[in-house]
This record gives sequence, C-alpha cells and structure tokens, in this order.
Amino acid sequence: MDAPIYLRQEFELEDIPEEALLYMTARGIYVAYVNGEKVSDLFAPGYTAYQKHIDYQVADVVPYLKKGKNILGFLLADGWYTGKIEYIGVGQQYGTENSLIAELKWYQDSVLVGAVITDENVRWTDQGPVRFADLYVGEHYSQAHELPGWLDETYEDGDWEEVSIKEYGYAELALQTTPPISISRTIRPQIIRTPKGELILDAGEIIVGYTSFSNLSLAKNTTISFEHSETLDKEGNFLQNILGQNKEQKTIMSLVKMAFTHGCQLQPSMVSVTLRSKEHWIVIQNIIKFMSLSPHCELPGP
Repeated sequence: MDAPIYLRQEFELEDIPEEALLYMTARGIYVAYVNGEKVSDLFAPGYTAYQKHIDYQVADVVPYLKKGKNILGFLLADGWYTGKIEYIGVGQQYGTENSLIAELKWYQDSVLVGAVITDENVRWTDQGPVRFADLYVGEHYSQAHELPGWLDETYEDGDWEEVSIKEYGYAELALQTTPPISISRTIRPQIIRTPKGELILDAGEIIVGYTSFSNLSLAKNTTISFEHSETLDKEGNFLQNILGQNKEQKTIMSLVKMAFTHGCQLQPSMVSVTLRSKEHWIVIQNIIKFMSLSPHCELPGP
C-alpha cells in the first residue's frame, strides 16, 4: 500500500486580516493544518459519489495566522477514493490517484485583499511516520520516520518533491451541507486478559469511533499492534469477526523512543493489543480510551 502524502506550502502576510477562510477538499481523506493547528474535520471530505460531487469544507483560520511567514500543511491518505472499501475490500473503485485542492482567502472590511492556492509552490513527501493508512486494513505509524517541525516556518523542505498539477475542473465541487463527524463522548475501556493470555480493551458496546492513547512509555524498538473486532468467542478469547477481504482493522506502531502520543482512527468495540515486549502490558492501563463519533454534535476545537 502507498504511504500517505505530507504536503507543505509557505505564504507571507503583512498583517493579520479581519477574516480568513480556508476552502479545501480532496480525492481521498485529508487533515489540514495552519501553522501547526488542525483546522479540518474528521475523515474530511467524507464518503461521497465522487463522479457526481465532491464536498468541500470551509474553516475560519484567523486565530492561527501571524505576520510574516505562515505554513499550510496537509496529510492526504487513500480514504474511500482509492482505499479498500465495501465488503469486497478492493481499492481504486473511484480512481487511481489521490489529489487535494485548497484556497485561502483573506478579507479586510469585507473586501478580498489576498489569496493563496495550492499550486506549484506546494512541496510533498511520502517519507513521514504514517507508512500506510487504510480505512479497512488499518495504519502503520513508525516513529523512526517522524518529521520534527514539518509544520514550522523554519523547517527546510528543499528535499521534498514538487507537486504535479492536475486539471480536474471544478464542476463536481459542492459546499458540504451535512454535519461534520464529531466526537460525542469518551469511553474508558475495561481491560481484559483472555484465557489465551491476550490483552483485550473492551468498550462495552459496538461503537463508531477510534482508539486514542497518550504518553505510552515503552522500551525502545518496541512494536505495538491494535487489532479491532466486535466480540469474543465462546471461550472468552479474541475473535476477529469483521468479515471481508482486506479488513484486518489493525494498527501497528513501531516505537523508537520511550514515550509516544497518537490516536488511530478505526471503528472498534474490542481491541486486541499485542506487544513485542509483553512485560510492558501493564502500561496500557489508564492511557487507552475510545472516542465515540457522531455526525450530530459540534466538533470540539482543534
């Protein structure tokens, strides 16, 4: 599978404008940042009929702008566009290439005074810490590939690649009118050890959400794997019951430091945790939580 793409664009501002709106969408799913602050919704732009319309999102980014150099950053992954979807779990059902488009417009006294678009000045790399990310297969995050400071103004992106400009047109673009996916509640799981010795995180219910953890203190060169399912077998052991090709629902973390903070976007009820160093299982207690998602709540601030 292909690694997600990290994109970066610099622009200058003489003054902080009264109003600034960032318009953005993608063939794929994306995360958007302004000067290191996340400004996009979860799983944007969502699942859509790409041949007919692609929803675009709008964010007010005035609080994140500053005088001088500013940085737009994006992380672009397969999502529903090229990722493995539906029961058959086959990819590239809508297209073969992910793409992203964005435009930042700023205003003074309700008059447009400047704009920056994603053009040939954008730079990209696929050498970041997310080695692959798929809605069904899962995600692999490698600390060894982290890009410290890539959203900072002082970061040197001279070895990043130039983008390829595609002329797709704008006919399919439509303003998103559905509510964004948002976090409705946090669930702290029950920790279970199965008869086979498996470590299970149990949400206690079937949810649409993701597993989040922070400050995971483990030995260097440890690999931790989270595999998601919905039930245990009759003996009380982990049972992978998510059917279909390429639906492993597994997230792999390769750690090279002593502490780690990350959230993996998957849809669990139960999570089986596998550590290469089993003596570290105890650190899972009190740091794992499930985030339940809803399309009907306001999204907490970035």
